Amino acid sequence: MATRKSRVSFNIRRTVNFLKLFLTNKRGLIGLLMIAFFAVLALGAQWLTPYNQLGYAGTDAKPISGSIAAPAWLRLLPPALGGRPSLSENLWVVKDKIFAGENWRYSDGGEWNASVSTGTEGVVSIARESLDNPDLLVSYVRDGSSQGNTTMTIYKDFDFPYTGPPASGRELFNVSVSGTLHEEIKKQWNVTLRDYQMLPTNVSDVGARATLFVITSGGRRVNLWPTNETMIFDANGNAKIYGVWENVYTMLDVRLVFNSSGTYRFGCEVLLNDFYNKSHVEFNVRISSIGLDLYGTSWGILGTSYYGSDLWAELVYGSRVSLYVGLISAGLAITIGLFVGLASGYLGKVFDEVMMRFSDVLLVLPGLPLLIVLFAVIGASIENLIILNGLLGWMGFAKLIRSQVLSIKERPYIEAAKAAGAGTGHILVKHVLPNVMGLVYVTLATAVPGAIVAEAALSWLGFYDWSRMSWGRMLEEMQAARAIDKWWWVVPPGLCIAAISVAFIMLGYALDEVLNPKLRVRR
Repeated sequence: MATRKSRVSFNIRRTVNFLKLFLTNKRGLIGLLMIAFFAVLALGAQWLTPYNQLGYAGTDAKPISGSIAAPAWLRLLPPALGGRPSLSENLWVVKDKIFAGENWRYSDGGEWNASVSTGTEGVVSIARESLDNPDLLVSYVRDGSSQGNTTMTIYKDFDFPYTGPPASGRELFNVSVSGTLHEEIKKQWNVTLRDYQMLPTNVSDVGARATLFVITSGGRRVNLWPTNETMIFDANGNAKIYGVWENVYTMLDVRLVFNSSGTYRFGCEVLLNDFYNKSHVEFNVRISSIGLDLYGTSWGILGTSYYGSDLWAELVYGSRVSLYVGLISAGLAITIGLFVGLASGYLGKVFDEVMMRFSDVLLVLPGLPLLIVLFAVIGASIENLIILNGLLGWMGFAKLIRSQVLSIKERPYIEAAKAAGAGTGHILVKHVLPNVMGLVYVTLATAVPGAIVAEAALSWLGFYDWSRMSWGRMLEEMQAARAIDKWWWVVPPGLCIAAISVAFIMLGYALDEVLNPKLRVRR
């Protein structure tokens, strides 16, 4: 018991003395602090950003802002310092897109105003359908002669406070119609006969056409036609809209629609065509949702990618992948190299010859091309990369350990242990291994950057795990988007790769100085 206590006390004193000596090494302390910084990023990613590792909110890959948006803080800098005051931010024009609030009229505290054609106030009514079904219902009920064209409009005015245009936008518009019908003979396609036929067809008594529109601050009206697509303005600032009631294709430039700050109007206009001479006509237009979201040209700390994902979230979560790959790959390679080096150096003979020739074969193989081939064959996943890095990175360290073991096993205390009857396992664990552990610590620290850079290189070439974000993948997506001039996308991941690599190298040098007394005295 006393021997065990003294051994524990000795190990504690040795650890304390090591820490005191290590903390006096400036390079080691700086490297450790840098590694701690990235560890905080990796472990606290979910608290540092509300978005997932791919930069999106939730599981759907929907953009959170405009494509390749600049950092939001650039709006605050003066132009002389590289600031861009004309950048815009996200603007959700409609707050209640599905009429969920009890009051939808502006006069009652809601968002929307409504108007109908003069003289049709008693024919057209606009109201929420019911408390259980909040759809906005436009009812047209007419007895007597036809009314011709009747227009109903719901709209809201909003302020666009930015001097520059938005990057892109998305509209939401769900509408359905129903009403009384009459029969007409129309040409219909017969699938069986593969020809057109004149057949009786039920036709609505009232025709309808709906139009989404924006009235600019200058009073110009721009029609945004109803569409089955979700995007109004694409990444290039153009609108690609396909009509529902009419086959109309429009191409709108967002820079011409929102070209200055001011008050704009967004709304929906429903044109009812009542020309059928019928004594009683009913027609309902049910609007389930309507909205307009404008995505800005600036966003967050680092802006967005081409896909509108948050670059800060990608950078933070990328630290997880780099540390995970670097530490586990290096640990696996060092472990394999340690066992092979110990066994080869101590056992020698046939085992030593076979393992050293096998390591020579692996050493002459080109590392990155081999990783690319194997990655393409077995699949691009982080775990596969870790295994490959570990299996292809142990040879140099094994040779280093072997050379040390060849020297250690000839020392007198090894011969004494053999004479006392100690077995091979006891000698390796108790006498040889403690004398090479300094090399293990130093090599482990210096091997991590190689694994990190290998992952970044493969990701930059397009061989990455699609479900995870890494710094190399960020650079690959930047290259694919041809955004080399967007420094906020280029510099941060590249700087992080360099910084974490330098941090581990500094830590390795510091450990070498602390664990090697001769080197510590010389330096």
